[in-house]
Amino acid sequence: YEIPLRLVGSEMCIRDRLLSIASSQYIRLSQFAELLGKNTDALRKNHLNRLLKEDKIGLAFPTSPNHPAQGYKLKEDE
Repeated sequence: YEIPLRLVGSEMCIRDRLLSIASSQYIRLSQFAELLGKNTDALRKNHLNRLLKEDKIGLAFPTSPNHPAQGYKLKEDE
């Protein structure tokens, strides 16, 4: 997955950016961090965990949350 320019912006926009980046394929935490210029722990704790709880995104390996190749993807509207 490629984004031509590094994404930067306010904390308010991070949620929208995460959802946009993960809209078409699974994205790894390290990829999110690189694209957004953010710390992986902060992204997971402050944003991705919330999106998972809100059922906005899903895991590539839902039965193994700590899978080394774990990815996140926007859930389809049902």
